[in-house]
Amino acid sequence: MMSSYSWSSWLPLRSNLKGLSAYGAPQLPLMIKLNTNENPYGLSAELVEKILAEIKAESANLNRYPDRDALQLRSKLASFINKLSNTNFTEKIFGQLMEVMKLFNQFS
Repeated sequence: MMSSYSWSSWLPLRSNLKGLSAYGAPQLPLMIKLNTNENPYGLSAELVEKILAEIKAESANLNRYPDRDALQLRSKLASFINKLSNTNFTEKIFGQLMEVMKLFNQFS
């Protein structure tokens, strides 16, 4: 699909991709829109109640600043990384992260 959209010159696009546009799901006037990943069924009453209960519990602390040291987040990330450290998956992800960091470093 060709597009008249002009990509910014700083984007590192391959020359064979510059004339293309991203896929966009057409908005068709149909009752069920499976092409846009819409769920033809509503949420279950049980799920709605769970969501509302979580919102109610979390909203009690909305007047507080988050933990500036992110201790809970850091602890959970450390636990997750520790579980991954016993697999080859970690090496692959680390290599990919390094490539992304190198890419961003080129444009900063």
